[in-house]
Amino acid sequence: MEQPLPNKFLDIFCEGSKNLGWSFSGHVLNLFDCYYKELCEWDKVVNLTSLREDKERVGLLFLDSLHGRLVLEGSPDKKIVDIGTGAGFPGIPLQILFPEKRFSLVEAKAKKATFLVNVIGKLSLSNANVIQKRVEHIVTETKGHHDKWDMAMIKGVNISHIIPYLRNILSENGKLLVFRSKKHDALKTYHDLIVADEYTYELPFGFGERVISLLQFR
Repeated sequence: MEQPLPNKFLDIFCEGSKNLGWSFSGHVLNLFDCYYKELCEWDKVVNLTSLREDKERVGLLFLDSLHGRLVLEGSPDKKIVDIGTGAGFPGIPLQILFPEKRFSLVEAKAKKATFLVNVIGKLSLSNANVIQKRVEHIVTETKGHHDKWDMAMIKGVNISHIIPYLRNILSENGKLLVFRSKKHDALKTYHDLIVADEYTYELPFGFGERVISLLQFR
């Protein structure tokens, strides 16, 4: 009997997950695998990520994004916006893991937004949607008549670019989740935002320490 071909992505992903003490159902693994295949295929013609090695993509995109579970597990927040999502990180991996939550993926570039719509369809992520706008245009073009989210997320986006708009897109008790490579200065404030909590973790494959900062309005 012919042996199935090895799946390099799943081998690396499962190795990294095991190092983190995580395990996933077969269904969830299949969704991650499909997402990765779409990412690799589209990246041949659309510049989705500068990362080229499989381990880099698994560690720095997928596994780093999934650390958002440290905040989302047990959280009552249902409506989440991923600002400047690019190829869908951290929003799509977290939508796969938390299908009951509603993720809005904000991406201004048309080709990346088209990729995101394709992935959402391929994976049947019925609670995800794509907004092809810059965050400031969501505010100005809708004149405040838009959904407000319980939580915003950014990964690889300059925090100073979005702070002026957060009050207009987040609910009264809304939060900002920031994926970073180092901790925020505990004494530093960001306009009306303060650091409410931080989560430090080590990525597998030698990619080093990362931090998730949870910011809230004062």
